[in-house]
Amino acid sequence: QLMSVAFLPGDQRVLCGASEKEGLCKWEWSQPDSAVERLEASSGRSHRSMAVSQQGIVVTNGEWDGPIERYDLNDGTRLPVFKRPTSLSANALTASPDGRHIATGGGNAQDGRGFLHLWKVTRQK
Repeated sequence: QLMSVAFLPGDQRVLCGASEKEGLCKWEWSQPDSAVERLEASSGRSHRSMAVSQQGIVVTNGEWDGPIERYDLNDGTRLPVFKRPTSLSANALTASPDGRHIATGGGNAQDGRGFLHLWKVTRQK
C-alpha cells in the first residue's frame, strides 16, 4: 500500500513510501518502463510521511508512536533513528533545504495538545 511520495532533488526519480514489507522504492519517472528499485534497508517498516534532503538523506515516519527513521539513498543504508521526546504522534515532517535540520510535528486532536520538534542532522552511521 502506497503511503507517501517525494521527488528526489536534482533527479528525475521519485521516491515512494509503502507500508510494512515494501519499504521505500525509487522509480525513474523520465523512463516510464524502468524498473522500480527497492531500498532493502527500509523493508519491514511503514513510511507514512517522508522528506528528502538535497544530499539524498530521506527522513521517514512510519508508525504514529515510532521513531523517526533516516536512510542514505546514495548507498542504501539505514542511519541512526531519532527518538521523539513525547508520546504524541508525529504525523508531519520536513527537511531543511540544506539537509542539516528536520522538523517533526503532530499532536493529539482529542485534547488539543500539539508539538513541533527541530532536530540537527549529523552524518554518523
